[in-house]
Amino acid sequence: MSHTSQTARESSGTERGQPDDSGLIAESCRVPSVSVRCSTGTRRRSTAISRWLGRDAADDLVAETFLVAFRQRGGYDQDQPSARPWLYGIATRLISRRRREEVRFFRAIARTGIDPVADPVAEPVADEGVRRADARRLHRRRAGALAGLSTAPMATTRTYGDGCAIARALDLIGERWALLVVRELLLGPKRYTDLRRGLPNASPNVLSERLRELEDARVIRRHKLPPPASSRVYELTEWGHELDEIVMSLGRWAARSPTPPGDAPVASADSVILALRARFEAGAANGLCASYELRLGEDRFRIDVADGEIKAARGNAHRPDVTIETDPDTLSAVLWGTRTLADAQRSRTMSVEGDKALVERFVRLFPLPGPAATVSPA
Repeated sequence: MSHTSQTARESSGTERGQPDDSGLIAESCRVPSVSVRCSTGTRRRSTAISRWLGRDAADDLVAETFLVAFRQRGGYDQDQPSARPWLYGIATRLISRRRREEVRFFRAIARTGIDPVADPVAEPVADEGVRRADARRLHRRRAGALAGLSTAPMATTRTYGDGCAIARALDLIGERWALLVVRELLLGPKRYTDLRRGLPNASPNVLSERLRELEDARVIRRHKLPPPASSRVYELTEWGHELDEIVMSLGRWAARSPTPPGDAPVASADSVILALRARFEAGAANGLCASYELRLGEDRFRIDVADGEIKAARGNAHRPDVTIETDPDTLSAVLWGTRTLADAQRSRTMSVEGDKALVERFVRLFPLPGPAATVSPA
């Protein structure tokens, strides 16, 4: 092997046969000493972090992050080859906790005028996080300003501190993206990569964090599919499935908003199928008995309409009467937007096979409800 190729490999941080982060973490669960190899890569990040936090603080943060990661490695999602989003999530929570400790510390300075670091009598009353703060570098005015900061929970602290069951529900599923993760799993299990495709605006580290929280709350669970798939998937628990009607009701409620919707595109195929269920009008399906296959990008769904009812499921339909191939945004625009079926076909953003009359009947089954009435104040 040439010296040049060896140097290139070393600079990239990988070598032939070297496992990725998920492999190292899985191995460390069996052989704890392997974690040293994981920690080496983790500690290298302190060099970059030190530019913002300083070398000592960066070393402390990286060391504490690795310690927490080591303790929690049994819950790592093995479908994610890179541990960086997971580690960043841990570091974010640690920084959030330290921030709250420092705000309490600065408030104490502003209120009492006592510096617990400089005053040996006051020092014993300060907790470990407070003692590490260097108040001697701060002016009293700055301490007063910092004392005005809120200690309300940040995005990484998920509790309203309210005994109400509604508040408890929001503690469990009220974080950003959490309920959309539930939405993506209502029609069946999904791999992490499938969830990323359905939620393209959620960053990998935030999505990983939501999945871990929902799993801890017993809303979802992970399991490995049997061969030949043998992939890990996320699915709703039996209790988690009880959110189905709640999610559907939220969709019906939002569809009647007095304010117009934004112009954001529809990226999730599952969201369109759930909207079909939510807006299905039994009267419009009177006498209709048909099977439809919707091909929305990489996703396949079967829709059966019979006896004034609709059934929707993920997967191919068996000998469908109609096959519609398009993308979620185009289908949504044809059903509830400004595009017509003919326009979508002319632009080749939608292709249809089967009975034309059944296709035209299909697009009339899901009328958009009118906006809720609003009463002006007297």
